[in-house]
Amino acid sequence: MLAGAIVLGVFVQVYLIGSYIFGAGQGALDAHKSVGFTVHGFEVLLFLAAPLAWLPRVDLVLSMLLAVCGTLQIGFAGADKWVGGLHPVGALFVLVLATCLCAEAWSGIAPPSLLSRGRMRFAYHPDERLALALHQLFSPIALGVGETHAGPR
Repeated sequence: MLAGAIVLGVFVQVYLIGSYIFGAGQGALDAHKSVGFTVHGFEVLLFLAAPLAWLPRVDLVLSMLLAVCGTLQIGFAGADKWVGGLHPVGALFVLVLATCLCAEAWSGIAPPSLLSRGRMRFAYHPDERLALALHQLFSPIALGVGETHAGPR
């Protein structure tokens, strides 16, 4: 639930900063900052709640990385020029990590019909889930490069 709120919050922040860049005024920038601090609060809360929820080790590591990346990202927001350019890059890392945590949470509740058709594949061993999530995220098929699948047989 918190990871989903973080993903949604990153999209809201992108919209708000885009609105500011295209002339919406100071209110859009102020809203971007407010949402950013709220999202960072969710990141830290997720990190603190993960051990209490007895999450698998992979989820603990992902939640820790998410909190660290979110904290670094806020630090980059106050930087100038080239270092400040790392602020939006940090948002991409936050988005990927939160999405991986969402995939972890949703893997246990995916409808069997989707799993049986091969559209969604999840590892069942906790140590394999991070590797599988990253593989699916960055594999050529996931990116649509070199896809040769002709459909169901």
